[in-house]
Amino acid sequence: PVIAGAFIFLANFQIATADLLCEGQYASAMQAKPHTGSAMVSFVWGCFQLGALIAALFVGPIADSFNPQIIFWLCIPLAMSIVIPTALGYLGDEKVHPSKQGVDWAKLREHPYIIGYCLLMMTLALGNGILDVIFFDNHVLQFVYAISASLILCVLAFLWLPPLLAKCNFYMFLSNILYVNIGGAQDFWF
Repeated sequence: PVIAGAFIFLANFQIATADLLCEGQYASAMQAKPHTGSAMVSFVWGCFQLGALIAALFVGPIADSFNPQIIFWLCIPLAMSIVIPTALGYLGDEKVHPSKQGVDWAKLREHPYIIGYCLLMMTLALGNGILDVIFFDNHVLQFVYAISASLILCVLAFLWLPPLLAKCNFYMFLSNILYVNIGGAQDFWF
C-alpha cells in the first residue's frame, strides 16, 4: 500500500507540474494576444478532454484483458514525455541569471500575506492528509477539521488576498463543494 500510495502521489505530482507549466505558457500567450483568450482555453480543454477519451478507450480493455498494473507501466513513458520539451527549452522560459537564483526575499517582503496564505493552505492540506491516515474511520473528526480549515481559509482569503483573487478562490471553493457528483454517464452532461 505504501508503494502504491507513493506512485499515485508521483503521478499526481507529474500531472500538477505539467499542468502548471502549460497553464503558465498559455496564460503568457493570452496576455500577449488577448483576442485569443477564449479560443486558447477552449483548445487546451478540448485537447485535455480528447486525451481523457483516448485514455478511457484504452484503459478499459487493457484492465479487462490483462493485469491492471500494466496500465501504470504503459503510462510511465507518457508521464516522462514532459521532460524532453522542458529540458530542450521548448517552453520558452528565460534562464534566470545566477545572481537572481534562490529565494527572492524582496518578493516575500512585498507580498507577505499571500505567501502566508499559501503556506497556511499547504499546512492545512498536509494536516488533512495526516488526519485522514491516522484517524481513517473517524469521519466526525475529519468533517470538523475540513469545515474548520475551510472557514479559516475563506475568511483569511478576504483579509489577506487582493479582492479579485479572494473572490476567485471563494468561487472555486463553492463550485467544488456544491458540485453533486453522480457517477456514470450523466457526468459528461453536467
